[in-house]
Amino acid sequence: MPLDPQVQALLERVASGGQKPIDEIPIDEGRAVGRMLALFDGEPEPVVAVEDRRIPGPAGDIVVRVYRP
Repeated sequence: MPLDPQVQALLERVASGGQKPIDEIPIDEGRAVGRMLALFDGEPEPVVAVEDRRIPGPAGDIVVRVYRP
């Protein structure tokens, strides 16, 4: 089965080592790359519970979110 043309282009670019530094990638190009990479994520895991917590820090509380599968 042939690869999707967008995935093929991504793999060729990665193999060539021609990646730009992240701070030089235009926003629209970065978003396009993100969408292509999302193809490899698969289905998300179901989440049973989400809990917001605060952890004491040196300059005040640090807000965290804990996901339990």
